[in-house]
Parts: sequence; structure tokens; C-alpha cells
Amino acid sequence: LRKKLAAMGMPSVIETKVGKGYIAHDNV
Repeated sequence: LRKKLAAMGMPSVIETKVGKGYIAHDNV
């Protein structure tokens, strides 16, 4: 789900590499 949100290109989402996956942080 988080990967999908990042893939969508949300302007308020920062991709942070964590181990095997990504964590989407809301930067609002």
C-alpha cells in the first residue's frame, strides 16, 4: 500500500528506504 502511494507520486509523500521496502511519510 505504501509503495503504491509513493508510486502514485503524491506531492506530500516522501520515500524513505527502509530495509526491503519503503515507508511513506506524510510531509503536510
